Amino acid sequence: MRSHIRPLFLSPVGIVWLMMLATPGLTWAQQVEVNVEGDYPQLQDNAEAFLGEVEGRSAGSLRRYASTAEAQVEEALRALGYYSPMIQWEVVEQPGDDETPARLVLTVQPGEPIRVRSRQVSIEGPASRDPDFVGTCRKSHRRGMC
Repeated sequence: MRSHIRPLFLSPVGIVWLMMLATPGLTWAQQVEVNVEGDYPQLQDNAEAFLGEVEGRSAGSLRRYASTAEAQVEEALRALGYYSPMIQWEVVEQPGDDETPARLVLTVQPGEPIRVRSRQVSIEGPASRDPDFVGTCRKSHRRGMC
């Protein structure tokens, strides 16, 4: 009895898999790099998360994308209290290397975080007439909750 099983590398899935293995630089190359200066791992992680994966772009496309990437990094830093970062970017190309895709490199100086020194909360609507809520809020105010 003969088996009709083809080796995986001869199947359509196997051929696609082999093609992906043969061109890893073109298939899995993250083209945007963020460098947050200083010891700020949370800022670094958040900036990378906001940017996501960027692949398959030409150097010109990365230059056009730079302002969007810069805005995404600013938003990522604002989420953690840094409202005045200095961001510089450059597109890095390997001369004479057609296989290595260009990269957009963003260098970030986060600046100082915004710190809240005081706050005032005004309760309006039905809760302002609720003695249990207002009493809890007054007690919590000392702990910084209301």
